[in-house]
Amino acid sequence: FFLFFSALVMLLISCSSSVALEEPSYILNITQQPAFTVVSYNQSATLSCKAESDNSSVICQWYECSDTTGNNAAKIQDATSEIFQTPVFTQPEIRYYYCLVKDSVEEKKSDITAVAYTGLPIVKIETEDGGNPSSGKEKHNGRMYLIKNGEIIYDSGENNEFSIKVRGNATANYPKRPYKLKLPKKANLLSEDPLNATENKDKNWVLLAGYCDKSLLRSKTGFFVSQLFNEISGNEELYVPNSEFVDVILNGDYLGNYCLTDSVKEGTDRLAINEKMSNSGGIGIIAELDGYYSTEPKYFISDVKNNPYTFKYPDAEDNDITVYSAIATFGDYVNRFEHAFYDENTSDDWRNYIDIESFARWFLAHNILANLDTNYFLSKSSSADSSKLVMGPVWDFEWSIGIGWYNGERPRPADYWCVMNRWYFTKLLEEQDFIDELKSQWAKLKQKKSKSCSCY
Repeated sequence: FFLFFSALVMLLISCSSSVALEEPSYILNITQQPAFTVVSYNQSATLSCKAESDNSSVICQWYECSDTTGNNAAKIQDATSEIFQTPVFTQPEIRYYYCLVKDSVEEKKSDITAVAYTGLPIVKIETEDGGNPSSGKEKHNGRMYLIKNGEIIYDSGENNEFSIKVRGNATANYPKRPYKLKLPKKANLLSEDPLNATENKDKNWVLLAGYCDKSLLRSKTGFFVSQLFNEISGNEELYVPNSEFVDVILNGDYLGNYCLTDSVKEGTDRLAINEKMSNSGGIGIIAELDGYYSTEPKYFISDVKNNPYTFKYPDAEDNDITVYSAIATFGDYVNRFEHAFYDENTSDDWRNYIDIESFARWFLAHNILANLDTNYFLSKSSSADSSKLVMGPVWDFEWSIGIGWYNGERPRPADYWCVMNRWYFTKLLEEQDFIDELKSQWAKLKQKKSKSCSCY
């Protein structure tokens, strides 16, 4: 018993000694990192860095540096709070900041963050429920501001009648999503005075994300090239989407640079279908060749080539008899065209069904930019047979100018056509009328004086 008791005492002494020799454990933890921020003209940014310590109170010191690696760091005088207000921005630039936090034992450096004034307008959106839309079926109401040169030039209002939702098909699943905006009243968001503008006022607008396009320039470049063809055709009023680059902030989070543009729809300053209708022509139509047709409320599949079409106008969710009639008339017209185009035994002339000039113009615009994945829009100004299928507008240039599924030789050979073996173009390139139109428009484009593309 004595030996057992002696051993127990020695064990207790040993344990207590080892505990006494251990250093106390303290933790300094940064609980909130400063976030990347975009500001407008003559505005400052508010940065925040929060930290906790088990040991003592935390002291903060803010630094400004020259890049994301922390080079040339300089201590900012009197910036010793967890909240730091930057100086105002009066010219486009990017500044870099970090915060050094320390307690009585150790110090830690926060992430280096950037504050940018790009000179671009800012679209600021605050949803009513604070949530971000994640699909096209999920609409969030809220309020939208458009800020330009430090001034709010558009405010959708405090009644939360503005709405935002995700748009697109494959692009809707990318980390940076495109969005569809709906305003409570018509406005031209590309104008200096959106509500009082006299042109291009509409409720529907689009934010193109350009996630696959790291230059962010392809969509706007595509619109520019399309406008060039309109000019050489002598009709500059042919519809090409209008656009402007913007910075987007959604519920306080900076989402990135977006292309704010028209949505493809019927309208006075867009595809003015109704304005072109004759009194007896019936309702016009805007259709899209759509591989995702089964997700839409109404669609049509052609007889000969099994081409699926969905409809931008009239509204496919409208169950009015005129909508069904317009879609049925369009379907009949497309079927007759395809039979005339592909059936060598028919006397029906396919040239009576399509506007060859618009097809050539669209084809060249996309091939100049080697666009491998695009949207095929067709419009028909009325249901009358005299109203031909018109190609356009151009849309979706995210997989162009070198991006996309191409493993051939580079530079691409002169006879490479990126949309040659698709849709009706496979056979159109065998038709002399179409070939002649391509040559004519290409010759006119080469003769045109060079024109710079001011994308920014």
